[in-house]
Amino acid sequence: MVSNSFADSGHRPQQLFLFYVKKSLVSKTFEASRRHITQKSLFKLKPAFDRTGEVCLQDAVLIWSVTKSGDQVMARRKRKTNKSKHKQSLGTGKLGNYKPWISVRDFGSRGVVTRIKGLKTGRVHHLFSFLELYWFYFLDWSEEVIDIREQFPLFLPETLAIAKRLKIAHPSIRVPIPKTSAPTGKSLVKPSVARFVKEQVIMTTDFLVTMRRKPFGTYQIALNVKYSKDLANARTIKKFEIERVYWESRGVKWAIMTEREINRTMTQNIEWVHSFHTPDWLLEGMSKQILHQCSDFLFSILCDGRTSVRNATKASDKFFNFTPGVSLLIVRHLIAVRKWQVDMSSLIDTGKPLHISLNKTTGELV
Repeated sequence: MVSNSFADSGHRPQQLFLFYVKKSLVSKTFEASRRHITQKSLFKLKPAFDRTGEVCLQDAVLIWSVTKSGDQVMARRKRKTNKSKHKQSLGTGKLGNYKPWISVRDFGSRGVVTRIKGLKTGRVHHLFSFLELYWFYFLDWSEEVIDIREQFPLFLPETLAIAKRLKIAHPSIRVPIPKTSAPTGKSLVKPSVARFVKEQVIMTTDFLVTMRRKPFGTYQIALNVKYSKDLANARTIKKFEIERVYWESRGVKWAIMTEREINRTMTQNIEWVHSFHTPDWLLEGMSKQILHQCSDFLFSILCDGRTSVRNATKASDKFFNFTPGVSLLIVRHLIAVRKWQVDMSSLIDTGKPLHISLNKTTGELV
């Protein structure tokens, strides 16, 4: 989705342009090469729209916006103050009522940001890197996880006290304070020459996860997600120490998760089925009876372990007179709702047989 055209010479050079594109295209095009996003490469990408012409958030990524000159900057609104965030109750609530302290429009990250609807919470989650997205897929799929609260804020007075005790500089930013006239409050100088004041930043934890404790009860784990190469930064480690002590004082286990600890094959499989958990569009013109019949038909073909997913779904499309590809979407839905049990640690290849078993206790079809 482009807010305006690069060819429009009427816009100032700092004009921002926002792009929503399919996650699969972003992953292949930008994650592997990490190349600079340019005007030319952006226009080669296909925007992710739903049938109404609006951005389909479940399958979309907001690319770093670019200026008219092709410079890379993050799309952002006017910065919210800590006071305004508290008034909006950001960082509070649970499950679907939780509001993250930081949203995707607040500041930039490693190239892309993602908004994705969670299976457990039913709300949109705000993630700031591919690594956060991968870990979110893993957590959202796990049956041990009850709730996921991303960008969870830490209590500022306590982190300040910990930083002082550890003799570590607390994270802060410079905020411009324009000089104003006393009677009217109008600015006397241009913002470009405004004075600055240091404001303490409210620290956040990437994921505060509520886990199921067997045989009953719950407990919490605080997770910080970072690329392993970032751990070589001394300043990053010092900030992590503040966070570790904070959660330790609350009796909450805290851990750093990197790309080395995650099963990329598993997250790739989860990503393949994740948005098909409740596909409302799948039932348009299709009764639940037909959906169940198709499920049984596909299972009867695939359960022998010799027929590829591609051939089985083609046979199903022909048998039920579906539009080509519909049966494959149903396969993804059956795995997403756990009606079919699949080894998610082995890559799902549609050109090969899929070893499945029927889950009779859980996983209701939509």
